[in-house]
Amino acid sequence: MQAELLLSDVASTSKRRLSAAGWRVLASDIARVVDIAAIALAGGTVATISSAKTTDAIGATLIIGCLLAANILPFSRAYRIEHLLHPGIGIGRAVLGWAMTIIIVIATLFAMKMSHLVPRLWLGAWFVGGAVAMASARLVLAWTWNRGDTASVMVRRIAVVGLGDRLQSVIAQVGGADAGVLVVAALELGDAPTQRWPSGIKTLVGFRHLEAEVLAGAVDQIVLAMPSRAGNLFESTMRALRHLPIDIGWAPELPDLRTPVLGVAQIGDMPLVCLLRRPLDGWRYVLKSVEDRLLAAGMLLVAAPAMLVVALLVKLDSPGPIFYRQQRRGFSGEPIALLKFRSMYVDRCDAPDATEVKQASRDDPRVTRTGRWLRRTSLDELPQLFNVLRGEMSVIGPRPHAVAHDNHYADLIDDYLGRHRVKPGMTGWAQVHGYRGETRNLADMRRRIELDLEYIDRWSLWLDLQIFYRTLLVGFTQPTAY
Repeated sequence: MQAELLLSDVASTSKRRLSAAGWRVLASDIARVVDIAAIALAGGTVATISSAKTTDAIGATLIIGCLLAANILPFSRAYRIEHLLHPGIGIGRAVLGWAMTIIIVIATLFAMKMSHLVPRLWLGAWFVGGAVAMASARLVLAWTWNRGDTASVMVRRIAVVGLGDRLQSVIAQVGGADAGVLVVAALELGDAPTQRWPSGIKTLVGFRHLEAEVLAGAVDQIVLAMPSRAGNLFESTMRALRHLPIDIGWAPELPDLRTPVLGVAQIGDMPLVCLLRRPLDGWRYVLKSVEDRLLAAGMLLVAAPAMLVVALLVKLDSPGPIFYRQQRRGFSGEPIALLKFRSMYVDRCDAPDATEVKQASRDDPRVTRTGRWLRRTSLDELPQLFNVLRGEMSVIGPRPHAVAHDNHYADLIDDYLGRHRVKPGMTGWAQVHGYRGETRNLADMRRRIELDLEYIDRWSLWLDLQIFYRTLLVGFTQPTAY
C-alpha cells in the first residue's frame, strides 16, 4: 500500500489546539487544586468563626491535612472526567477520600500525643465544612464545564485503522470503553474492504480521508488494529500517519518492529501500546504558550526602536511596501501568512503563493542593499513576533519552509512532514547548529529535518532557553544567510 504523505492543502478552521486527553488532564488538575483550596478555606473559616482559640497546633493540622488530602483524594478515583462532568458519584468519592484523610489526621495527632491541643469540635466542623465546600465547588465546575462546547472537547474521538477481524474486535472494545470515548471513523486497510460498521461510525477511504478528518478536528486519536504478522503494512501505515499532531496507539499483539514503544495507555479496560504522542499537550502546551507570549512581548518591547529604524531603511532603499507576507504552513499544515521586513525588490519577489520558490543565494540580484544586511543578521524576521502573539508561531520551533519546498522535500525525506506536529518558530535547534539560509544539497536538508524532529522529541522549557541564548550569541551571524 502506497502511503500518501502530503498534507491537505486546506486546513480546517475548527482545528483544536488541545486534544481531548489534554483537556482531561487540565480539568483533572484544576479539580485537584479546587478541592484542596476548598478544604483549606473551610478549615480556616471554621477556625476563625469558632469559639476555640486558633493555635499553632490548629495551623499545623490544617497544613498536614491539606497535604494528606492532596495525596489521598486521587486514590478515590474522584478525578475521572465522567465524575467531574456528572458529579453525583464524584462528590461521594471525594467525600470518602476526605473522610479517610481526617481519620489519618486524627491517628497522627494521637500518635504524636497532640490530640489534646486540637479541639475535636473544630475537627468535626472542618470535616463537614470541607465536604460541603468540595461538593459546592465540584457542582460549580460541572455546571461551568457542561456549558457550551467545554464538555464536548473532552470526549475522545477515535478513528480505528486496521485489518479484518482484528479491526472489528477493536472497534467493539473501544466503543464500549466509557462514556467519554467515541469511535467516529474506521479505515480498513487492504485491497477490498468489506466491513460494515455500527451507526455513527464513518467509513474512511485511504489515508487522505483520515488526514482530512484529523485536520478538521473530528478525530483526536488513532488506534491501530492489526496483527503482528502485518509488519510491512504496519510500517507503511506509521510512515503515512506519523506527521499528524495526534496520539497514535496500537492495540497489541506486539510486532517485532523498530518503531519505539512510548509506554502503555488504556481506553476503558483495553490496553494500548503508545507509538506516537502529541508533542505538546496539556500543561506542556500551556507552558509553551505562556513562554511564547512572554518572550514575544518582551522582545517586541526591546526591539521596537530598532524595528522603526529598519522600517525606515527599507522604505528609503527601494520603492514598495515595508513588509512582505509569504504563505507558509504552521501547526498541522495550517496556512499562515509569515510576516517579514521586505528584503527584495518588489518586482523580483516571489508571489506569496508561488508554487516554485528559489532560495536566496550569494550576491542574489533580487536582494536590496538593505536586504542583504537584514537577511545576514536575521533582523528581517523580527515582524514574526506578531505571528507569535497571534498564536500562529512560536519563538522557538522548526523554521517554516516555503510551501513549494514542503511539497518537494516531503517526497524525498522520510518524516519530513513530522515537523508540522508543532508550531513553527522564529529560530530553532537546527538554526543554532548552523542550518540556516540556503540549503545546497539534499543531505543538508535531511540533517536540518533530523534536528527539527530531535527538538520536537526532546522539547522542554530548558531546551528552549538554551536555543534562545545560543541564538542571541550566534543566530545573527550565519554565513549561509544571504
